Parts: sequence; structure tokens; C-alpha cells
Amino acid sequence: MTRKYGAIDRYVEASEPDAQRPRRSPCDQRHPDIFPSSLGDIPDGPGRRGEVRIGDVTDLAAGQRAMHRRRTWAAVAIIGFVAALLPMVYLHLEAGGQLSPLRHTISDYVFAHQGTKLFDSSALSLAIGSASLTTGLANAGLVRGLPLTALFLVWCAGLTIAVLFPTDPVGGVQSLSGAIHRWAAIMFFPCLPMAGFLLAKRCQVTPGWEHRAGTVLRLSVLSTIVLAVFALIQLSINRPDLMPFEHVLRNYLGLAERIAFGVDMALLFVLGATLWRWAPAKGAPPRVPACPQETGSDPVGGGAR
Repeated sequence: MTRKYGAIDRYVEASEPDAQRPRRSPCDQRHPDIFPSSLGDIPDGPGRRGEVRIGDVTDLAAGQRAMHRRRTWAAVAIIGFVAALLPMVYLHLEAGGQLSPLRHTISDYVFAHQGTKLFDSSALSLAIGSASLTTGLANAGLVRGLPLTALFLVWCAGLTIAVLFPTDPVGGVQSLSGAIHRWAAIMFFPCLPMAGFLLAKRCQVTPGWEHRAGTVLRLSVLSTIVLAVFALIQLSINRPDLMPFEHVLRNYLGLAERIAFGVDMALLFVLGATLWRWAPAKGAPPRVPACPQETGSDPVGGGAR
């Protein structure tokens, strides 16, 4: 009967007869305390030089698998964000002569040439990327609890609803689809900066994320400010009697929305990139002393041969 022992690629004999035991290398024979020949030779107490515990190696392998899962979710999220930007940039260039990026909202681009297809693909890619980022952050322990989870869910659901129910044309008759679209925007727009405030607190107490807490907080504050300006301009359009400069403010509705979306995209990219690079600050894998046949030195004394 044989057992695999730790990270050392060899077998430790438990009960074989001497004739059946594999031949030991000079490295094993010279240092039985580092390379035990049987289970009885394994050091009992902690702190022995060369000791490798099977449980430590198992934990290390589990940690590596968890890191690979997080990187997979981060990669899917970043790809989704890039896939959301490309068709929107193309749509802005294609419809530059038809719609004004200062006055018209992003949703108005569905009425441009190929606008519906490009807008839908952009919004759905952003929703998929956001869902993947949420899963990865939850795997890393940052997204937990009902408030933060609900904010990300509403953000993703609102983007999907905005695709299913397109907005009304500027100056046209308001429809049920347009009303649902506007209410979905009202619901999901504030969710990401609110989630950012909660994530900034989590980053402060999560090893490896502390250096991102300030960036996440600043982007969340900026997004909230721009979103408030956007809401103010929208209010001036719906209730011109309340705003004395309504005819001026309405010309910058699209600009305010684009700045808000740009800040939100920056926040998503920061979170995705940090999730990709992040590794838990746990103990390093146990070091295994090299055999003198490979290094030309004594693994205990360190002297040259």
C-alpha cells in the first residue's frame, strides 16, 4: 500500500516488505528527517525543517481552484464590458448626423440605422458582464448579504428590461413600452453607485482589496453627482414650470447620461480587473528542499558539493 505524500512527487511506504520497497535516492538516505522512508519517520511536531502536511497541500489545491474560478468570472465580465462598448461606439459614429450625443439619450439610438440591434447587443452584453462580475465578487466574499446582492440584481434586470421595452421617439406619443423603459432606468441607474459605496467598505477589510477602496468610493461619489444632475435635467423637461432654465438644461440631457454611464463603466472595469489580479493573502505553499543531485548543494547545510 502506498500514499502520495504532500507536494513531493514520490511515495511513502507504509507496510511493504523491504524487498518491495522502491530504491531510495542518496538525497533520501542522507536526510531521513526531511525525506522519511515510512510513516513512522514523519515528524510529529510543528516547525521541523522540510515538514509538508497533506492537509496544507489539499488546502493549497482548493485555493488554486477557487482562484481559477474567480479569474474565469472576471474574464467573462471584462469581455462582456468590452462587447458592450464596441457596438455603442460604432452606433455613435454611424448616427452622428442623425442624433446629438449632447441632447439625445443613449436609448434614442434605437431609432438610428441598425440602432435596435446594436443597442440590444450592447445592453445585453453589459448585463451578462455585470452578472459574471457579481458572481465572481460573491465567490471572493465581497458580495454577500441581501442589500448588495439585490442592488446588482436590479442593475442586471433593469438593463434587460430596457432591451425588452424600447423607449419612445423624441416628441412622439408616449406608449406603455416607453413608460416601462423609463421606470426601469429610474430603478437600475442608482443601483451601481449605491453598490459601489457598500463595496468600498468591504474592500477596506478584505486583504488584497484595500488599495482599491478609495478608487471605488471616488467613482461611486462621482457617479452619484452626475446622476443627480441627469435627474435634475430630466425633471426640468417633465416639469418646465419648476425650472427657469429648462430650455438650456434639456440640451445637455444626453451628455449627463453619457458621463454617468462612463463613470459606471470605469467602476465595473476597476472591479473586474482587481478580481482578475486578486489572490488571497494566505500562507505560501510549503518549501521542499531540493535534492543535492539537482542543485549541487547540501539541502541542510547549504554547502557546495
